Order: sequence, then C-alpha cells, then structure tokens
Amino acid sequence: MDWDSPDVQRIIERMLARAERVGGPRGREYLAERIQRLRDIWQREKTGESRLGYSSGIFQKQRLKGLLTKAGAGPWDDTTVGMSMRETETEINLLVPASGGVYHETHGAPEWSFAPSSGHTPGEEGTSEEVQQ
Repeated sequence: MDWDSPDVQRIIERMLARAERVGGPRGREYLAERIQRLRDIWQREKTGESRLGYSSGIFQKQRLKGLLTKAGAGPWDDTTVGMSMRETETEINLLVPASGGVYHETHGAPEWSFAPSSGHTPGEEGTSEEVQQ
C-alpha cells in the first residue's frame, strides 16, 4: 500500500474529518496519532526479505510478515485486532431511545452506496465540504 497515494490520503482525511465531527479536535488528534503509529510499525516491518500481509505465513512460496495480530490470550499491542465483538468490547451498554430515535439518520452520515459518488474521479482530492457530506 502506498501511504502517500492520493486515494489513501483521501481516505485518511475522511476518517480524520469524521473523528473530528464526533470527538472534536481531540478525536481527530487521537486518530491521527493511531494512524501514524501503524504507519511507523508497518514501515519498520517492510525492511527485510519478507513480503507484508495480514498475517504471517507462506503465500506463493514467499514468506509473509503479518501486519495484524489476532486477539488471543496474551496482551494486546498496536497491531492486535479483534475478530468478533466479544474481543473488541468486554462490555457494551446499548441505550436505545424510547422515542424511536434509533431509526433516525446518524449525525452527519453520508448517503451510503457501493459505488463512488457521482462525478468522483479516483485519486481526486475532495474538498472539506465534500468530506463532511
């Protein structure tokens, strides 16, 4: 993955903008730090003979260095990912409004589609207004 490609930068900016809408500047800063931490780890792991992959193993006779670690009995680190909701949250308290508000659109959520938005050219940077929609 090319971290500096326009597509990757556009995705990162959309994630950061959403984090800021939900958590304010602190939310954006936290996510930016987490993204940079993963980028640093993955960059460090790129050195050597192994190719990078989701998990360690052999693929087409090439050794793969895993970038993600499955959750298990040991301590979690920056690359640990949960494989189910039981591993991501030990306790979830779900509060549902009695007024039926659970069916209302999420704050600032864009319309969802499998296809790119109309008029979008891959690699084209969006404006901050487009990111917020």
